Amino acid sequence: MAGTGLGADEVGYLLFDRNPDTYSDLNSGTGAYYVLDVGVNATVQPEEVLFLPRASHPQRANGTVVQGSNDGQTWTDLTKPVTGAVANTWSDHEASGNSHYRYLRIYNPANWFGNLSEVELYGEIKPAG
Repeated sequence: MAGTGLGADEVGYLLFDRNPDTYSDLNSGTGAYYVLDVGVNATVQPEEVLFLPRASHPQRANGTVVQGSNDGQTWTDLTKPVTGAVANTWSDHEASGNSHYRYLRIYNPANWFGNLSEVELYGEIKPAG
């Protein structure tokens, strides 16, 4: 959360701590994002993504997508944007495509400050090569 002293490499972990009372809050709004790097020795193919918006600002989750990349520069949308976000309600999105990626990005082009409480990713992880 902004103001907690957490670095950029730590604040994203709050999305995956299974505690809806914690949330990530980025210092920038428009176009803010989180990047997950599964490393040089693995790739991931997401099949389903669940988003839980921050309870105090659920509308900020609207527009959020998950994107994939193998170079960290060129991104492909894997989910449809979140719409109609409601406090304390998960938004379930099927991921498209059959490609595996080294990087996943949780992105929103709107002024959202990364306001999600939780994210769950389901799919396949495999060794690179």
